[in-house]
Amino acid sequence: NSHVHFQARTFGGADTADARILTTRLTDMLGRWGFTSVFDTGSPLANTLALRKRINTGEVLGPRILTAGDVIYPKGAQNQKYQVSTAAEAVAAANELIAGGASAIKLYAQAWWDLNLALPPEAIHAVVALARARGLPVFVHPSHQRGLQNAVDNGVDILVHTTPQIGPWSDSLLTQMKARTIALIPTLSLWRFELQRDSAPGDWIETFVNRGVAQLRQ
Repeated sequence: NSHVHFQARTFGGADTADARILTTRLTDMLGRWGFTSVFDTGSPLANTLALRKRINTGEVLGPRILTAGDVIYPKGAQNQKYQVSTAAEAVAAANELIAGGASAIKLYAQAWWDLNLALPPEAIHAVVALARARGLPVFVHPSHQRGLQNAVDNGVDILVHTTPQIGPWSDSLLTQMKARTIALIPTLSLWRFELQRDSAPGDWIETFVNRGVAQLRQ
């Protein structure tokens, strides 16, 4: 499973939490569906590494974990550990994550709740260059047109979602994605789940989900 999150409210205190409880939560989330390897695309790095260590020692039953750790957000994204506005700040954050044991870097290219919050293109470019030199992939949450285009223009490796907030993707964008061999994680079930949880109107849910399906089909 290439898109999971080990959120603090479920897996917090993984270094000391009861092993049986952690095993039950991992089984409910992943094991019962047959997932034996997962890529965490955003969670507190130290906690996720503690969880992975307990799995690797056999103390907790769970999947093989690769993790991007903490996400790098644009400046102004409240309550986030890494908020950057320059290429230098982005590189410093990425270096810290890599030194801490991250298996990839995850960038939040544009915030869905405030479209003015977006990483500058030069920050994305600098992180991609750093990660490529270290042999690590760069995951990106695109959210909207600006974040999507900046991510593709600067050669990220993986888009963690489609962008149902906007309409069809342009032919030029798709050509760029294919030329740069950018991968896509569809997360199709996520859209319906999140919108239903937020009590969105049924017709809006169908419209939103269908946009994501159409983008994947493209």
